[in-house]
Amino acid sequence: MNAATTSPRPVDRADDGGVDPEYKDEVDYNNYLGTIEYNGLFDCNTLDEVFKCVGYEPGDLLSRREQIILYQRVSAAFEARIDSLVTRKRFMDAKERRKVIEKLRLDFEALQVNDQKRHQEEQWRQFRRGKKFWKQRMAEEHQADIDKVSNYVASQEAFFKKKHAFQAENLERHISQSQQPRLKYSTRLQYLTNAEKSLARLNEFDDAKNVNGMINKILPLEKRNAELHWKDHINVRRRKLQNNQKEEMQRVKESLAGTIWRERRVRDRQDKILEQRLKNLEKDMRDSHLKENARRIEMTLQPSSNYYKRPGFDTSSSLRGQQLLNSLKEDVKADQVYVQSLIKMHDFENIPLGTEVSK
Repeated sequence: MNAATTSPRPVDRADDGGVDPEYKDEVDYNNYLGTIEYNGLFDCNTLDEVFKCVGYEPGDLLSRREQIILYQRVSAAFEARIDSLVTRKRFMDAKERRKVIEKLRLDFEALQVNDQKRHQEEQWRQFRRGKKFWKQRMAEEHQADIDKVSNYVASQEAFFKKKHAFQAENLERHISQSQQPRLKYSTRLQYLTNAEKSLARLNEFDDAKNVNGMINKILPLEKRNAELHWKDHINVRRRKLQNNQKEEMQRVKESLAGTIWRERRVRDRQDKILEQRLKNLEKDMRDSHLKENARRIEMTLQPSSNYYKRPGFDTSSSLRGQQLLNSLKEDVKADQVYVQSLIKMHDFENIPLGTEVSK
């Protein structure tokens, strides 16, 4: 088998078939394979032999453009060889070369199919990574929200506990500084006291003595009742404060429980939105890949509308894996591309550059 008459292409060739900036002044990549003469292409029987003949290794990855250029070179060499064999009446050899070139065409078409499958598998791999990272980020955000709510609940409970302790301390200080009110005699005791004084002025000492005996029996009872009333009054103030604090703490707990459940519902809603968003993106990319797989393989340099990639192809639904993974990046760094949210509302006031409608 004859080798190529020139060295193989540089390893740093751009994967997309375009011009590599490092070698743009050395080689014209628009017609690289087309200007190099290779000997023995018509003798190749397999795709691996074709690759070795032009300086590649079996299994090398070529862009679609390179594959088509190489196929055209191989096809031209085979057609010239077949014409030569027909001219020399070697029809069976020509038939055998025709079968080989037809098989090679199928192999070249299989290369495009395999490249497409590899590209789609890469998108699914990136989609799974992005899905995993998004769920991890959502879980971290939810854990941060849970910690925030827990700290808020603990701070509120500590605040009201301290507040109630201050209120109880203030009440006890006020009680300790309060004096029992002056004893107020009952109506009967006042009558007896006045009667004792009147009888003493009238020199009715025997009757005054009897009245004084009655007073001495009633007065201790009224003093004891007054002390009991004062203690009951103090206990009522304490119970009232305790009931108020209990009711306030109950309202605080209900409010905090409402906050906890409200935040939980928000987190559940965010989880559902994320799950639905991922399902929509997954379905969108799967449908796009099905449409790509249904395309007919083309072996022409100028692609039809089925293969033409518009300038904004990076927003295509077939690249949802890359878009989902790039949406996790918060900054634009080097060759990393920041992708806006796929569900972001359009801002009619701040219109992106290059999207204005000329009047």
